[in-house]
Amino acid sequence: MSPAERVDRVLREAVGSDLSSWEKFEFLPSIRRRASLTEKQENVLRQIEQRIFGRVE
Repeated sequence: MSPAERVDRVLREAVGSDLSSWEKFEFLPSIRRRASLTEKQENVLRQIEQRIFGRVE
């Protein structure tokens, strides 16, 4: 999945306080436009996905 698809999925599934303000309004919009992620960005996105969806493979 592309970063944009992954961000869209997180935003669709997140409810209430699942995401911090920084994650929702700064981090996710900033990586949504990228074709590839740095290692640090990938790690942060993976942690968010694990928190929202449970175990991510």
